[in-house]
Amino acid sequence: MLKRPLGAALALCLSVSCRESTPTHIPPRDTGPPTASAGPALTPVRGDSAVDLQIRLAQARCTANPGQGRRWLELAQAFIRKARETADPGFYLQAEDAVARALRIDPADLNAVQMQGLIMMQDHRFREVRELAQRSLARNSQAAILHGLLGDAEMEVGHYTQAEESYQRMLDLRPNLPSYSRASWMRWLLGDAEGAIDLARRAVEAGDPRVPEEHAWTMVQLANLYFATGDVQHALENCNAALITFARYPAALATRGLIRRARGDLTGAVEDLAIAVEGNGSTEHLMYLGEAQEAAGRNADAQATYTRLERIGRRSDPRTLALFYANHDREHDAAVSLARRELDNRPDDVYTQDVLAWALYRAGNLPEAARYTDLSRRIHTADARFAYHAGMIALASGQREAAATLLRDALRYNPHFDERLAEACRQTLAGLPGGLGDAGAAPAPRADAGAGAAPRRP
Repeated sequence: MLKRPLGAALALCLSVSCRESTPTHIPPRDTGPPTASAGPALTPVRGDSAVDLQIRLAQARCTANPGQGRRWLELAQAFIRKARETADPGFYLQAEDAVARALRIDPADLNAVQMQGLIMMQDHRFREVRELAQRSLARNSQAAILHGLLGDAEMEVGHYTQAEESYQRMLDLRPNLPSYSRASWMRWLLGDAEGAIDLARRAVEAGDPRVPEEHAWTMVQLANLYFATGDVQHALENCNAALITFARYPAALATRGLIRRARGDLTGAVEDLAIAVEGNGSTEHLMYLGEAQEAAGRNADAQATYTRLERIGRRSDPRTLALFYANHDREHDAAVSLARRELDNRPDDVYTQDVLAWALYRAGNLPEAARYTDLSRRIHTADARFAYHAGMIALASGQREAAATLLRDALRYNPHFDERLAEACRQTLAGLPGGLGDAGAAPAPRADAGAGAAPRRP
């Protein structure tokens, strides 16, 4: 499933805030408050990775200079990077505490305000983020990242026209990694896969090798776009490049695990996905791992993974848990309830509408399923899963020719969108008018040429 993770916005924040080189010594105390009170931001971290060392040095600098807001923002950035590198959202709590301290020192600090909003996105506080971005833009309309923040909040609730306008303004003000990445995702949502890939390439080219996790993230996003269009080879190449840039990167391992499964390498798929979910893996990655384990005949491992998925999904990711239940044709009432819960917070989001449609179909509510699948496809997102769900709903509603067209579209978009469901799609098409048609053909190889002129609209 291709979707832009909320952590993406936080990654892009790191490109524009108060980045500076890691110090080799602790600076002398300044004239600020004499002590820094204990709290989540100053909780010691374990480990000896580069980001662990960065956190400890930043904590020491905050303790020595608690009256300098930029020290707290450096610490917040380090915790954000730790959260992303380990796929552990718990570190956002420490980042939030550090940002709050910076804002107490200077409530008008633009870097602190933008980071506060980006962390709030992790809690799905989209309306609050929109209000924060609008207030901040009223004071500084030329801050590109604030336009990006506003676009993020609008995009997450499905206000795509407003999001596109904000991202375009950001791109006009500062064409760089954060704006290219956001514009790429917008193009994908609006059905322009080629434009999305072109802009994702630009984001990779704009990456800073001195910030390897952030650079690797752009490669993974490009890989995800290639995979979503059925271009497995280029997807794999970009995943491997990301893992060279940042070893054992969970996002890259998860995507490579999907690619390996698509190529029939179940052992490699399970291996990659198992590493990706070490610690606190995402619900989506756990779903992929469990399904790969099940396909490999490791049913006990799969059930253990699914139990973990359900525990995390109930707490923080109802949409993915609803999708899991619907994909596996189980817990129908729970799947519908979870999807509706997510829709309350994302009323016009196409991904949430699609999951609700699929859950309603599994629950036997075809009229409402049809309504929501139509809503999910209103902006022409070329997502194979959308087409598959719409095709199955059409078939159950007696629309055989429409169903056949939609199911062929799903396989043309990406024949590997979900290995189990893609096979079900092929079997279903065999009994429909026109059968597979040309949907079973492999996608044409894509020339990985350099980017051309930037499009005017994101």
